[in-house]
Amino acid sequence: MDHETITSESGQSRLLYAAIAIMLMGLVLIVIFAYVIFFDPQPSDVDLTPTPFVPTATPNFVNTSAEDKIVVENLQDTITLTLDSPVSLSIGGRSFSLEPVPAEPGRELWAPTVGSEEQGVWLYGSVLNYVVGLASTPANEALLQSLTTGQEMRLRTISNREFGFTFDSRELLPVAESTIYRQNSPALTIILLNEEGESNDRLVVRGRYVLENIDRETNGTGGAELLELGETAMLGEGLQVTTVGTTYLFDRAEAPAGFSFFLVDYELGNIGTTAIDTSQLLFTLADLDGNQYVRNPVASQLGNTAPLAGVLGVGQAVRATVGYQIPDGLVSPSLRWRVERLNSGNRIEVLLPFTGGGGNTGTGTAVSLQQAEVSLDGTSLILVGQVTNLGTQAVVITEQEVNLNSQGTIYLILSTNPGFPWQINPGQTMAFSLTFQRPAADSAAFNVLNQSFQLNGLQ
Repeated sequence: MDHETITSESGQSRLLYAAIAIMLMGLVLIVIFAYVIFFDPQPSDVDLTPTPFVPTATPNFVNTSAEDKIVVENLQDTITLTLDSPVSLSIGGRSFSLEPVPAEPGRELWAPTVGSEEQGVWLYGSVLNYVVGLASTPANEALLQSLTTGQEMRLRTISNREFGFTFDSRELLPVAESTIYRQNSPALTIILLNEEGESNDRLVVRGRYVLENIDRETNGTGGAELLELGETAMLGEGLQVTTVGTTYLFDRAEAPAGFSFFLVDYELGNIGTTAIDTSQLLFTLADLDGNQYVRNPVASQLGNTAPLAGVLGVGQAVRATVGYQIPDGLVSPSLRWRVERLNSGNRIEVLLPFTGGGGNTGTGTAVSLQQAEVSLDGTSLILVGQVTNLGTQAVVITEQEVNLNSQGTIYLILSTNPGFPWQINPGQTMAFSLTFQRPAADSAAFNVLNQSFQLNGLQ
């Protein structure tokens, strides 16, 4: 092979190698561009709709729906925790825009920084007891210190719903106080956030949730609001009503033959500008068939508080008991308690659970579950309720008769108040609080004796 042929072949080889190198570089560039386009590490816009409140866990920013809630169901009893993110707070003519700020992972202390005096921060995920922080400025402190009993505070959410609260309390609490974050009842908690190095105490204001203009099924109540036990509502101008609790008394010597007593404990608050004559209030009790029952002055004296009487002054709040006589053996899943202002016609109606008569269980006890919440660290489930002894002999409940199970797993009881065994004498009601390991599944069954409560949406 001559020199000229060798040179030609060498040149062709170099061209081939160059072409291959160019192709490889092109492939590398394509891979780089694809990574930048499809795997860009820069953060994108996120939806700040909250997930259930677990302060010590890193929050997930996801879309939520009406299915995102904790629901406790037992025949007529339902506890629902829905999710909605607040965007603004109005107090005393001032409005604060709210930004969601999660708790730092692994810390129970929530102490974020607020950008300006007109801004606030919302503890990400607190959707039953809304926890809000405001900047510690002289103007904000003066605003919170000026609040008076019953003064209105309004919260608007991302879904454009508005919730009303009235001023309930104000106190200085240590920075490390964790009870203010509890999600066990509808409320508003406002914290005046200190700057770093300031006092270890913070001003904390609490607001009570008030139901108003509720679109509910009235079932023949003539337009009256149908409320549940423990809820607060306005009864006309300036008068707040809260149903605190009920007591079923049977086998009482004071009751006429064939009758028992049913007591209702309630609270009235005058947040108006004039005194209220309580003689203008009418209290009635009825079953679901519409039968009304007689108010009994003897029964009213057997309650936890005295019967209502006199004038309710401006800014005054009072607890009272009203008692009724009902027939022995009354069968009704619930009772309706109505309060009406005779001088204005305003009225509310409360649906009260009733476990007397044919509604009790074979063991002669009635169990109600009132609250269900996940602990602050997200590892346990806290259940609050009560047991009523409807029989004529003492009831003893041991630890073996109380459990939380899911998919064949029995979860450990971490703490109980009171301690086991529980002894409930005839006619008595015992309140309890139990802390369980948080189930790994989405649902679980809580069992006391032969009564069961289904809990859903636990994850």
